[in-house]
Amino acid sequence: MSKILVIEDHDGIREAYELLFIKEGYEVDTVDDGGPALEKVKEAEYDLILLDMMLPELSGIEFLRQFKPVEHQTKVVVFSNLENEDITKEAMSLGVSKYIRKATVPPKEMAEIVAGVLAG
Repeated sequence: MSKILVIEDHDGIREAYELLFIKEGYEVDTVDDGGPALEKVKEAEYDLILLDMMLPELSGIEFLRQFKPVEHQTKVVVFSNLENEDITKEAMSLGVSKYIRKATVPPKEMAEIVAGVLAG
């Protein structure tokens, strides 16, 4: 069973994705900011991280800078409404597997994207 960490500050979105991924058969942890996410990744290994970029304290890009997904062999899918080409390029250079605009992807499609990223 794959283990997913959802990093999202909006309670409703975070809870919806937690329920969706549990229903899809994944083990799921959630946090609402990059700081607690850094603590989680020290405690456990994740197969995939679903990361919002606009977080209240430690931003998604700062989380990526500190976590370094390539070093952990963890796949990261960014889902954010932040449209900043420099941030997108940096995120991809830090090892992000996919960068998705949150507002354009319904939950069912996100489940398919996550399954595809996990599959390889």
